[in-house]
Order: sequence, then structure tokens, then C-alpha cells
Amino acid sequence: FQGSALTEITIPASVTSFGTSANASSVFMDCLSLTKAVFAEGSPLTTLYGQIFSGCRSLSEVTLTEGIKTIGRLVFSGNAITSINLPKNLATIEESAFLNCVNLVDITIPDSVTSIGQKAFNNCASLTQINIPRGVISLDLYTFAGCTSLTEITLHKDIYNINYYVFQGCTALVKVTFADKSRLTSIKNYVFDGCTSLTSIVIPNNVTSIGLYAFNGCTALNQVTLPRSVETIGKYAFAGCTALSQILIPNSVIVIGDYAFQNCTGLTAVTFEEGSHLAAIASYAFENCTGITSITLPQTVTAIGAYAFKGWTNTQTINIPGYASAPTGWKASWNAECNATIKWKTVA
Repeated sequence: FQGSALTEITIPASVTSFGTSANASSVFMDCLSLTKAVFAEGSPLTTLYGQIFSGCRSLSEVTLTEGIKTIGRLVFSGNAITSINLPKNLATIEESAFLNCVNLVDITIPDSVTSIGQKAFNNCASLTQINIPRGVISLDLYTFAGCTSLTEITLHKDIYNINYYVFQGCTALVKVTFADKSRLTSIKNYVFDGCTSLTSIVIPNNVTSIGLYAFNGCTALNQVTLPRSVETIGKYAFAGCTALSQILIPNSVIVIGDYAFQNCTGLTAVTFEEGSHLAAIASYAFENCTGITSITLPQTVTAIGAYAFKGWTNTQTINIPGYASAPTGWKASWNAECNATIKWKTVA
């Protein structure tokens, strides 16, 4: 039936299979006029293999039977569904299963689900809320990226991995809650990149690294709480967070990466916690942070990259206790294109 003018279909209980691979199961793929699909009561089907309804851009009503345990790759991608009742015994939602379902507003993932594949809900632009079952302990690449109507998300304590780009571009996301005693150990690259409505974030206590571009361009982010477990703040981690007004860098942090706070123009105070272990401030780390009146670098800093404070003005001050001049580990251009007053101090 692929590409046919079919408008409605009921799959009878006599159908036992649509094939065993993505290539063999594109049965109704690109049926552009298909609006309704019903799986008959008593259907023996347990798996919907990939692309069965992929590209059926008018498909707005789907009735599944309770026996289905796997929704395969691209099964409903590009459909017009606004809501769908998932089977109560569903175990797996595979890669791109609901990719580009831009009209999908409401979906409840049953507690039985233990796996959600990459891009499963990518670009579901109307999705306002989503629940993550306790059996799902890892979120794959781009799972909810581009869900531009999603306003809040709660991440339960057993989630140990949130992969790259999971919530990238979720522009309406205001609130992210990590459960107490979270198992998460890192905020990976691009996870919240471009979440322009996110206002605050409290990073869980076991997290040791903030990845590249993790919160890049989160222009409404005004409060960040970093735990004393964080050791690395990656490249561009908070770049362009123009509403961020102050930040406490815990004493566990060893490296602040390239461009980490670049263009944080609203930043007025950066405080390094007493007992800091900070060893390196990489290139352009605080470029154009022109709202900071004064910053005092820890005595432990042995390396500073080029242009670390580029764009700073003569109304700003960089205090450097413990050194009478730049040590050998600092780039010669560490303060290039920086007009801030440099105050060297020696420790008695």
C-alpha cells in the first residue's frame, strides 16, 4: 500500500506480521491521504517494525492493541497525530519513532517502557509535557531535541546518562528538576543548548563535568548552582547566557574551558570558593564579560589561555594574589585585548 490513496485502514487480527526489518515493513509509508489506522482487538502483533506509517502526514488517529511491546524505528515519523494511547505493556520506543510529529501534544509513556531510542520525539514541536518512566535510565541522542513547546521536565534519580543534544532547542523549557540522589555524573555536550526560556538550574551532586555547549545560548538563565563534585566546565558551557548575573565556582573545579562564559554580559560576580583547586582558565573563557567589576583569581591557577579576558574595559579589575607577574604557564597573550586593571599581589 506504500504511497497509495488509502484514507482509512483497519488491520485485522489475522495479520501476524508486517515483515522483520525496516525495509520489509514500509507497508503504508507515504500514504499521504491516510487519516485513521486501527489495529483490531485480539491482534497478535507485538512489534511494529520501522516505517510502517512513516510519512503519512495526514494520519491523525491511531488505535493500538495492548499486545504491542515495541514501536520500531520511524514508525510514526511525520504523522499528524495530536495524541496517542500507548499499550500498557509497551517496552521499547525505538529510534525516531515519533520524529517530526509536529502536532503531537499529549502522550503518556507507560511505566513498562525501559528503552527510548535516539530522536524518538525529536522535533515534536507541540509536545507540552513528557514523563520518563523509572525503567528508562538512559536518554539517547536528540531524544527530545526541538520540542519547542515543552515547558518542564523531571528527571528521576535512576537516570545515569543524558546523551548529547537531548533537550537542545527546547525553547519553551523553563524548569528542569533533577531528583534527589541522582545517579547522573555528567551534563554532556549540547544537552540544554539553546534552551532560551530556562531560568535556573541546580546540577546534581554527583556530576563531575559540564560538557561542551551544555547551556550555550540559554539567554534567560539567571541562576546556576554547581555542586562540589564538578571538576570540569567545558568549552562554551555557559557562553551567551546573558541573564546570568553571578556564579560560584566550587573548589572542586580544576579546569574552565575555552569560551566557557564568553559573552555573559550580565555577569557581575564570579566567586571562586575558598580552597579552590582551579588549575587552568582556557582561552577566551571570560571574553566580553563586561559587567564584572572585580575578579580575584585563585592562587592555584598555573595556566591561562590566550585572550581569556578579551573585551574587558578599564572599569574592571583582575586581582591576582600570589604572583608578581605572569608565571610561565600563562600564555603571553592571556590578557590580550583586555583593558582591565591588573593587580598583582604577593603572599607574605
